[in-house]
Formats: sequence, C-alpha cells, structure tokens
Amino acid sequence: MACSGCCFIRQPVLYGRRCCRIWRLMLRCTTAVTKTRCCLPVRKKRLCNMSFAVTSFENVSKSFAKVKALTSVSFQVEPGRVLAILGRNGAGKTTLINLIVGLLGPDQGQVRLLGRQPPYDAITRTRIAFASQRLALFHNLSVRENLQLFASLQGLQGELLQQRISVVSTQLELQQVMHYRIKACSEGMKRRVHLAVALLADAELYLFDEPTAGVDIQSRHSILQVVAELKKQGKAIIYTTHYIEEAEKVCDDVLILERGQVMASGALPDLVKMYGGQSRISYKNSENGEIQYLACEEPASEISKLMQKGFQLLDLTVLPPRLEDVLSNLVQEKVQHA
Repeated sequence: MACSGCCFIRQPVLYGRRCCRIWRLMLRCTTAVTKTRCCLPVRKKRLCNMSFAVTSFENVSKSFAKVKALTSVSFQVEPGRVLAILGRNGAGKTTLINLIVGLLGPDQGQVRLLGRQPPYDAITRTRIAFASQRLALFHNLSVRENLQLFASLQGLQGELLQQRISVVSTQLELQQVMHYRIKACSEGMKRRVHLAVALLADAELYLFDEPTAGVDIQSRHSILQVVAELKKQGKAIIYTTHYIEEAEKVCDDVLILERGQVMASGALPDLVKMYGGQSRISYKNSENGEIQYLACEEPASEISKLMQKGFQLLDLTVLPPRLEDVLSNLVQEKVQHA
C-alpha cells in the first residue's frame, strides 16, 4: 500500500485493539520509528530544477497479460501546474498513477520523476505525496494519532511534527475532530483525513486520485482550496476525477484517456478551442416571448448583427464551449469514425 508522501508501506489487515495498541506504542517512540529504513529527514536539498518537468511520460505502454492498460502515452507536468486526468472506469488512470509512483514499471517508453527513472532512490520517493482513491487509515486510531503516525514515518518529529499536523488540520478543517476515532468519522471526514496525510509531506509532486469521491459540498470546497494553494506554492499536481466542473476549476492541463489511449491532451483553453465547438447564444424573442438559441463562432459579432436588425434581446445569455463539450465532441467523433 502506498504511504502518502514518504515511502511505501503495507498496512496491517487487522484493525483490532491489539494492532492499535502496537501503533500507539510506536507513536510514543518517535525517535525509534524515524530510524527505520523508510524514513528520511524532511529538510533536504530540493531535487526539482524548476526549468524542467517534475514528471513526464514518453511513449509509455503497459499491459497485463493480453489487456493493454496504456498505449504510447506521453505527457509532462511542470511546477505550479495542475494536470487533470479524465476518463471512464478502466481507462487507465490508476495504472498511470502506479507507474508514476514506481509501483509498476513500463513495458515500453520512459517514466521520469525529477529527472530520474524508476526504481527511485529513497530521497526521490520522499518528493511524492500520494492520496490514493482507497482510504489508507487506521480505523481504531484517532485522527490525531493517524497524523502523528504517518508524520513519524515521513521523518517528522518534535516541534516540526506538531507544526505540520496543525497546518494540515487547519487547511482541511479537522481541528474539532482530532480526538475522533476514524471509524466514528463520516465518509467525507475520512476523505479529508486521508488527504491530510498526503499534505504532511513537503513534496514536489502531489497525486490526488479522485479526492472528492463521496464527500459533501463543504469537504469538496476545502479540498479544492487546498489544491489551489499548492498550485500557488509552485507544486506540480496530478488530479484524477469524474467531476468535469472540478477539473475546470483547478486544472491548467488535461489528459483524456479512453481504453488506455490518449484521446486528447494539452492546455485547457487550447482543448476547448480545438474540440469545444461553437459558443451558444440564448435570448427571449420580444415579440412572442419564445427562447431563441443560436450557435456561432463570434458571439459579440453575432449579437451586434442582431441588434442592428432591430431585435430586442431580452434575457441574453452567452454560453461559451466548456470541457464537457470537449468530451462530448470527442466521443461523438470517435463513434462516427468507428
């Protein structure tokens, strides 16, 4: 199982009292824990040269038996940019993320993280913060104990450990529930704690695999705010989601996968311009009160022409093409050429 932002550890299958007593004992022995192989000091020289991509794929392919999970996938993520990966279930999103973090190796092509290829060295692994779709928390430990444990495994200790826990709990509005056991938390709250574990790390690359799945509106807002803040800090972010409106809010670039192949990729404005189609104008006819719709390339020019002809444009609305239109048009184009 992937440990968010540090190394990769395997979580115990059992969540019973005996298991949790062992982990609580570990929390009292922070110094001993930080001497384990998977933990390294957090304050270290940064590996990321801002002049090149934090992570990149070059014609990467991956298969499982006869199933092609990814075929000739290429992209890169630069510092301070958010890449949204969109696609239906089974499109290859999870495989792509597992290749980035080094849990899988490519059959063909090159995967690079901070200029290095997998398998990554221990320091490079600490530069990844990964919040997987599957929750990785200890159900019989409290929110605070979970954060303390994972912070310890990442090499944090003493005042710095408490400082990072305070920061992430404030970011995700967890201050009032720090004493709650995870098993008593709502699904939205569990998701926020899970994300907080990833945010403990001072990483170069953050991977969020459907971070708002099953959460309430308040939790979703908090999570999107955190993503926006990380972007301002110059972090590279990969964000998978099924919510198109979320991708439009947070992403700079988009990669659309379909059965392991790239349907389209590039900057969001460029994709909308290329595949989004025409803008739409809607207005109420002043004579009969009916709503009129008009598709056009230049809304301002078309509105001017209508007004010159004497039309009174009541309740005028201009709807520019959106990411949803890009997906719809790409799918329709694929069906037509099938």
